Amino acid sequence: HRGCSLEDLAGPWKVGAQASAALLAGSTEAILTPLERAQTLLQHRHFNGHFAHTWDVMKKLRPLGVREYYRGLVPILLRNGPSSVLFFTLRGPVRDVIPAKPSRFWDVLRDFVSGAVLGATISTVFFPINVAKSVMQAQLGGKFPGVVETIRRVKQERGGWRGVFRGVHINYTRSLVSWGIINSTYEILGDLLGVDAAA
Repeated sequence: HRGCSLEDLAGPWKVGAQASAALLAGSTEAILTPLERAQTLLQHRHFNGHFAHTWDVMKKLRPLGVREYYRGLVPILLRNGPSSVLFFTLRGPVRDVIPAKPSRFWDVLRDFVSGAVLGATISTVFFPINVAKSVMQAQLGGKFPGVVETIRRVKQERGGWRGVFRGVHINYTRSLVSWGIINSTYEILGDLLGVDAAA
């Protein structure tokens, strides 16, 4: 008797298993929220000179309580989990849209292009949530506003949705390259290890 693997599943069950695994993987990354919080504070111009490095941020957040380390956790969960589900359930179908050719180079190119386009599109869709995360994590102390409230405030301060999406082209370009590399590397490693990465 052997356990059930992803290859044994078919149809909706397989998609469900992929979605569940992606959701758990994306959500697990939220454990690193304190480090993302420290990065945001170190990069924010308002705190230039206030923090020396990551561990200095951690030390200075301590008097504000554990909750302060996890400021911005909700948008991270809303971004990471669903975006991982979308990426890992759609990357196969998106790849299949590109015609196949009997060439290893073409296979890698298909993986790169499908990963790049899908990753950049998902990243753009979730961009307002990422903006909310950055704004929330740039706050030191005080109340903990929700995601919707934060997006609404950013929209008002920046004069509409166009302001909320300020910088989206940079985010899109970065995602285009990084997700293309991630997806093609994922497939190459799957082949080297003898695992059906597309399963």
